[in-house]
Amino acid sequence: MAFVMASHSEAGVAPYGEHVVVRPAWRVLGQYFMEPVFAGYCAGGANVRWLSSERLAVHCKAEKIVRQQTHSNGVQVNYAIAE
Repeated sequence: MAFVMASHSEAGVAPYGEHVVVRPAWRVLGQYFMEPVFAGYCAGGANVRWLSSERLAVHCKAEKIVRQQTHSNGVQVNYAIAE
C-alpha cells in the first residue's frame, strides 16, 4: 500500500511537506511509523499511481526534494518530477 501524507508540524523528513510511504498491507497503521520513500515540497501535493503490483510512480511538481528512494519493501519506485 502507498500513502501520501502531508506533514502539519516540524516533525518528519520534510516538515510541512509531503511524504510518500510504502507499507505491506498486513502492517496496519505502519504508514505512521515507517520511513518515507519520498519527502519533499510539491506544488499541488504529491500523487502516486501503481504501475503494477511491484512498481509505484510518484508525481510531483517539485519545489524542493529532501528524499527520493528507488526501492522499498519489494516495490520499485519511479519518479516523474517536474520543476
